[in-house]
Amino acid sequence: MMKTTPTYVFTSDRLGFRPWLESDIEWYAEMNADKRVMQYFPSAMTKEDSLKSMQKLSAAYTELGHTYYVTELLESKEIIGFLGIGYQTFDIELQEFKDLGWRLRPKFWGHGYATEGAKRCIEIAFANEQLNLDVLYAITPNTNLPSIKVMQKIGMQHYKDFNHPELDHCPRLQSCVMYQLRR
Repeated sequence: MMKTTPTYVFTSDRLGFRPWLESDIEWYAEMNADKRVMQYFPSAMTKEDSLKSMQKLSAAYTELGHTYYVTELLESKEIIGFLGIGYQTFDIELQEFKDLGWRLRPKFWGHGYATEGAKRCIEIAFANEQLNLDVLYAITPNTNLPSIKVMQKIGMQHYKDFNHPELDHCPRLQSCVMYQLRR
């Protein structure tokens, strides 16, 4: 069986961003089961949880025209994880907002991919006619220093500290930071 060449929604120098495929469940479930990857989440995910998440991300692309995209190395077509723009609706000061986010497989940490991909997503968010955003946010637990460092490197500014309303059952992660970037 031949693997079809992915159709990218957009690219950066080293990365291709594409919609989700059914076949993505294997690497996605493996990544979400990795305790290192999920250390800033309440727990690792089961394969069922990963499938539900993947279906939600795929539906977001269909409905909204953007999502956290499957992200590949252009040269080798290896999947590094996901990067993109999501839609968040949990109740903090903002009722809804566009969220810049990423999750990478450990093999690809420390190569600048999150920074490169996030910068490209920002360009798309502010230039894309459909999105045409004036502001973009990113959130993470305040203990997630690697992600905070990426947020700072891409020019985002600290916006607020808050207790995540969906993490009250997980005190070690409830204290979060929100960064923003204006056009």
